[in-house]
Amino acid sequence: MLYDIHELQRSFLAPLAAFSGSSAQLFTHPYSPWAYTPVSKQLAASYELLHRLGKEYEKPQWDIHSIEKDGKTIEIQDKVVHSLPFCNLVHFERKNLTAKEPTVLIVAPLSGHHATLLRDTVRSMLIDHNVYITDWIDARMVPLSAG
Repeated sequence: MLYDIHELQRSFLAPLAAFSGSSAQLFTHPYSPWAYTPVSKQLAASYELLHRLGKEYEKPQWDIHSIEKDGKTIEIQDKVVHSLPFCNLVHFERKNLTAKEPTVLIVAPLSGHHATLLRDTVRSMLIDHNVYITDWIDARMVPLSAG
């Protein structure tokens, strides 16, 4: 029920977000006479903020293909090693690595953001660790029967 209300709110805000994006461009485009008014920067920033609040963001990719360790390039491949209706456990497998290193589990926060936003943390941990991370599924996509 709560997610239905959230989606309804998002659908109501979609036209406002589109209008705000267009208005922000109106106040920043070099060929627009409105871009040269004294308050154009403030208005453009306000409209841009409204546009970003109403915009839905896609999940970014991990984009971790290799790391440098001791002057050598190590290939990285992300793999889902365990999947549940509400979470995927992702392992970053390092190719051609013989050393046994400590395993680290990074538990991504359940804040509504994507775990891929922690890619810099994962990249830095991969230098000296075997890394796993929780990749939570959007709660609105989890069936009620799955908990």
